[in-house]
Amino acid sequence: MKKLVLYIVKRFLTSKPLIGWGILFTFFWIFVGAYLESSSLNSVPTSIFKEAYYTYTTSWFMFAIIYSLSGLATTVSYTITYQTGSLPFLFKFGKLTPRKYLASVYVGMEIVSLVIGLLMTAFTTILFSTNGKGVFVYPANIPITILAILLAGFFMTSLAFLLDIVVIKYLGLKNQNFVSFIPLILGFIFYFLYIYSTFKSAIPDYLSPFNALMLIAGIGFYGKALPVSMGQFTAGMETSVPSVSLTYLVASALIWGIVLSVIDTVLIKKITLRNINEGKIF
Repeated sequence: MKKLVLYIVKRFLTSKPLIGWGILFTFFWIFVGAYLESSSLNSVPTSIFKEAYYTYTTSWFMFAIIYSLSGLATTVSYTITYQTGSLPFLFKFGKLTPRKYLASVYVGMEIVSLVIGLLMTAFTTILFSTNGKGVFVYPANIPITILAILLAGFFMTSLAFLLDIVVIKYLGLKNQNFVSFIPLILGFIFYFLYIYSTFKSAIPDYLSPFNALMLIAGIGFYGKALPVSMGQFTAGMETSVPSVSLTYLVASALIWGIVLSVIDTVLIKKITLRNINEGKIF
């Protein structure tokens, strides 16, 4: 199991698609937020500028975490596809069991998620603190920030596995390219819904694992409770809008991850050999 975990960590941390889309592309958007979009805060009064800037930076950090780890999920979703030739054989005749395999992948993905999440934290801290705005920003609550990264890695891995197993078993590999991008698409959708919506109820945040994970990360960076939707939030007036509960957010993320993992454990036993050429578009 140890060797498999180390192999998974090395394999993903050196994956060109993950480095390109998950890390460098996210870095590009953090740069845009820090050096280009931040000019929108120039008209904010000095008395509340620091608070407004922290809120602004937090929203970008939430994006960085959810996008980069959604990119990891997209990479993970291809894993089983290229292992369908060996996994059924190993499960049946070898010492590897579905549970051991999943456990190894989950542990490896948590390590990879932590590395990526800490990189996003460092990128956000450095770029938003050195763009000439005169405010040094950093995660106000590091333990919660790390918790958010680990929970995001757990959920994204379980979701990616489920999507890939469904493709292999039911939809066919011709749908692989579309289905693998579902985590990224959902990450974008739920992020912008939170940023621009004016919901007054926290229920959508608790029901959506993407919202829950973003908000946990945001609370870790901001250090205080965040509103149920950013659209009705005014910097320096946090008490004027309802806030989310960190406990409920963590519970939501955990429940989603556990439920999907249980489904993965059941379905992975049913995977069979598929011809990789089925996935070719042309």
